[in-house]
Amino acid sequence: MNEISEFQRKRAVNQIWNAAKDYAFSPDFKAYDRDGQADVYWNSIAGATRRHYEYDKLQKLFSAFQQYEDADLYEGLLWLGLENAVFQKECRDRPALSRLRLRYAQQFVDGFRGHVPDDFHLYDCLAFAHFLRVLGQDPAISRYDRKLLDELEFSPELSTDQIVEQTKRLFLQWFQINTEEKRKERHLLDLSLIHKRRIRAQPHLRKFGIGLADRNWTTPDGTIPEEEQLMDLKSTMSAEELREFISGKYGLSIFSSQQAAELERNLCVGNHQNCHLHFTRGQAAPDVIRNGFEALQKQKEAAQIERNRTYYREHLARNRIMIERLSSKIQNSVLLYLHP
Repeated sequence: MNEISEFQRKRAVNQIWNAAKDYAFSPDFKAYDRDGQADVYWNSIAGATRRHYEYDKLQKLFSAFQQYEDADLYEGLLWLGLENAVFQKECRDRPALSRLRLRYAQQFVDGFRGHVPDDFHLYDCLAFAHFLRVLGQDPAISRYDRKLLDELEFSPELSTDQIVEQTKRLFLQWFQINTEEKRKERHLLDLSLIHKRRIRAQPHLRKFGIGLADRNWTTPDGTIPEEEQLMDLKSTMSAEELREFISGKYGLSIFSSQQAAELERNLCVGNHQNCHLHFTRGQAAPDVIRNGFEALQKQKEAAQIERNRTYYREHLARNRIMIERLSSKIQNSVLLYLHP
């Protein structure tokens, strides 16, 4: 499984939002089963983690792992520890989560029992033991692995800061890695090369438990690596052809070509260089309907626009309140995530 459908990606995001009871963020971790279906259990854990803990502090730990070659192992172990704590917090309000957990634990154990794959690593060993415990069975592991697992299975009584401190101590003791964000300046070049090698070598999708995980890569300072930034979209159309195409799809521009070009020169700078702006009231351009199907689509669009406007007018007060709330959330988000 190398690809996840857009529908399943949206399902995963909605599962995370539902568990987080917050729709104002873009999930940086999404889980899928081996068939590419959104994993409701792990996505529920990921969403609930944001609700019960200060996720920005945990995110710094995940980001700090990226400077190490075994980043996937460290991320997986941290999620295993968080799962133990979050489940115990969440199951009080969501009884169905217990059934989901038992089902996942049984699938995980069945997937490794009697057949040890070639890529069976420390995470698989500890996760196997952890989910045996979930099923009420005692795992036959060494006393060192048992001690590591005991320390890794975070208690639900721990605060975010306590989990962060325990994670730093645990990973330093067992793996000799430093999860601090700051790195010495002399190592910046070497670490940037490590990031580039890891990004080229590994796609977003990777093995996670018995399924897959999609993780947005970030560097320890929280920025997105250069290779992961959005590429500039190039078009073979001229500027005038592009305006004509956009006008045909979305409606005539309220500005002339010269006015639009002047706006773009003033506004499309920096990261937005080479972008175009289109201001429209949705008024259809004349003589752009090329076939019967497109004519039918235009009729449906016009009918839907009128239904939308009618509904908006009938619920004017409520809609204005919702618009105000959404505007406030967007403004707060922009202020929190300003880029240089």
